[in-house]
Amino acid sequence: MTTSARLEPPASSVLPGEEVRIGLEVRNSGEIVEAYHFEVLGAAAEWCTVEPDLLSLYPGTTGQGLRPVDRPRGDLAAPSRAPVPFQAVRVLAAGAEQDAAVPEGR
Repeated sequence: MTTSARLEPPASSVLPGEEVRIGLEVRNSGEIVEAYHFEVLGAAAEWCTVEPDLLSLYPGTTGQGLRPVDRPRGDLAAPSRAPVPFQAVRVLAAGAEQDAAVPEGR
């Protein structure tokens, strides 16, 4: 695999009606320029987006994205003190989607 990714922080809290931003770091360890797109997985996917929605990286470089998590005010999916896993962000390289990086968090 030529792509790696991590979330920072890997765990965060957000109450209904609030927003939090989580950093997403993507590294292209391959030998060609890659364009990455993102897919948020899990229970909180409907509240999360990744900005930018497309990230191009030269070989050997790292890029940053943000995952704004905007929990709807009326969300009663889980008690506010219990972690709701957003599961993961699938980082897909346009040329090699079978080699997706999937950093997990909550």
